[in-house]
Amino acid sequence: MQRRNFKDAMREMSEHTVAKIDEHLETLSRLNKEEKGELLKFGGVEMDTDYPRTILYAILNRVVHDFVPRNDEHKDTMNKVLKALETKELIERVADESIKK
Repeated sequence: MQRRNFKDAMREMSEHTVAKIDEHLETLSRLNKEEKGELLKFGGVEMDTDYPRTILYAILNRVVHDFVPRNDEHKDTMNKVLKALETKELIERVADESIKK
């Protein structure tokens, strides 16, 4: 296996991530077209940025599942990064807020 530095490896993964986002966006567009616009019911962006943000959030949730680690070999590193980025706390906060609604 070829050794790469951290930045190069992450840049490559980010390119794969963008490709996955595009793939899911194309799927949503096709499904929306098949349902004659009923899936997304999107008129225009105008000043409302919450609509595309909501769609992106749903797509990113799917992308997280697409990129789930295949083994636990680097689980310690993953937990350190999640803690550093406060990801677990954010997920718990969003879950708590959605339960309250």
